[in-house]
Amino acid sequence: CPELVTARLLSDLVTGRYGVSELLTSEGGFKLLDIILSASSQIVGKTLKDVVKTIPLPPWSYVILAIAEEDKVFKPNDDWVFKEGQRLIILVKAEEAEEVKRIFTG
Repeated sequence: CPELVTARLLSDLVTGRYGVSELLTSEGGFKLLDIILSASSQIVGKTLKDVVKTIPLPPWSYVILAIAEEDKVFKPNDDWVFKEGQRLIILVKAEEAEEVKRIFTG
């Protein structure tokens, strides 16, 4: 469950077990992606709930941390509809980073 992964990561950050820089090292196993949705993205026009159900990745391998649209930043809920031009900040397991990029960018 993405919420549990996020909670564990935040717990590790707050308790000092890991810092952001440690999470993003090769030993930490995560990457932070900054993706702008193109018209060819598989997720444009879909809700977050639909994306989680249909893309061929385990939901615990990535977390969409924020979405920027124009001059606003959002934390998406299950009913969020993805649109071309939105900027996504995604925390992803390093081994899934290329597949997440492919799916989200088209």
